[in-house]
Amino acid sequence: MQDAKSPNVLEYFKKGKIDLAININIQKLEKDVHDHETIRRSAIDHNIPLFTNAKKAELFIKALVEVDFDKIPVKAWSEYI
Repeated sequence: MQDAKSPNVLEYFKKGKIDLAININIQKLEKDVHDHETIRRSAIDHNIPLFTNAKKAELFIKALVEVDFDKIPVKAWSEYI
């Protein structure tokens, strides 16, 4: 992201404007790989959940859309152990 224009995703991470990031690197071009690493590092530094796998991102989004969260029972953490 050396040639980054403003505003960009890194600025939005810093400002807390992004709650979840999906960053899929399909092409293995050197610049794309560097940008992917920069975005991933910044997401981690700003405690932003990040998906880098297309299938996992798809399943997560599908769950958000299709699951009725009101029907999921809330349990104490100790019940899972």
